[in-house]
Amino acid sequence: MNGLPPARWTKAIGEREVLLGRDTVQRMAEMYLAELDGVIEAIIAALREGDLAATRRAAHHLGANAGSLDFMDLADLAQQIEVCSLRGEQDGAMQALQTSVPIAQRSASQLRNHYGLV
Repeated sequence: MNGLPPARWTKAIGEREVLLGRDTVQRMAEMYLAELDGVIEAIIAALREGDLAATRRAAHHLGANAGSLDFMDLADLAQQIEVCSLRGEQDGAMQALQTSVPIAQRSASQLRNHYGLV
């Protein structure tokens, strides 16, 4: 899942909407969705090139965005990619990335469903 069962995520994102306003959180969701594929592609490309600094930067971006929308297990995996990159562990970063891709896809689906986005 995404760190939280769907009902708990809905509650968490609802609390975020109360705090920041639904329109603001929806705009955050729209930006997340617009950037998600590109950020994952950037991580893949950087790993293929062996550019662990670029991998770390892109993973940090992914983690920050995921965390801002309460997708904590995706944020944790992005942090694992960052740590592996800092340690020079390219294989570990790739494994964490492979685990994160389906979670990222589910997060996108949850946001689209929650906000009625296409």
